[in-house]
Formats: sequence, C-alpha cells, structure tokens
Amino acid sequence: MSQSLVPSSLRKQLGDEAALDLSVWIDAHEQPWGDRVLQAAADRFGRVLAEELGKLRAEVHKEITTAKFEILKWSFLFWLGQIAVITGLLSWMLGDIAPR
Repeated sequence: MSQSLVPSSLRKQLGDEAALDLSVWIDAHEQPWGDRVLQAAADRFGRVLAEELGKLRAEVHKEITTAKFEILKWSFLFWLGQIAVITGLLSWMLGDIAPR
C-alpha cells in the first residue's frame, strides 16, 4: 500500500511519516495473510483432488474387474462351442468311415 493510497485526511492527522509507516505495516501484514489464504486454498484443493482421484481409481478398478470377468466368460463359452463343433464334426466324419 503506497502512501498515495492513504486518505489525505488520515495523512493530515498522522503526518506523512506515520502514514508511510502505516502503509508499510499494512503491506507487511497483508502479504503473510494472503499467503496463508492461498496455502489453505491449495491444501483444500489437494484434499479434494486426492479424494476424487481415489473415487476414480476405485471406479476404474471395478470396471476393469468387470471387463476381465466378461472376457473370461465369453472366452470360455467360445472354446466350449469350439469343442462341441469339433466333436460333432469328428463324430460325423468318423461315423461315415467306421465299418458297420
């Protein structure tokens, strides 16, 4: 806060030197307060961000687990179908070849 920002009526009451000291004192105390407010906001943002990332991580883990299960299930059904088809083809082919 510069001396020009100190109102003239206050500057007349205090004098130029006291008005300058007042502006220096306000500047000195305003900066740490601003830093504390900024630090508190950053800390809060960090906590909220960590919480949201934790939720996202749990949700992604659940989705991946579900996808793995679905892939395994359909893979099992595919191979079961392949075995049934091959068994059917072999029995048909060997049924024609085998002597009666």
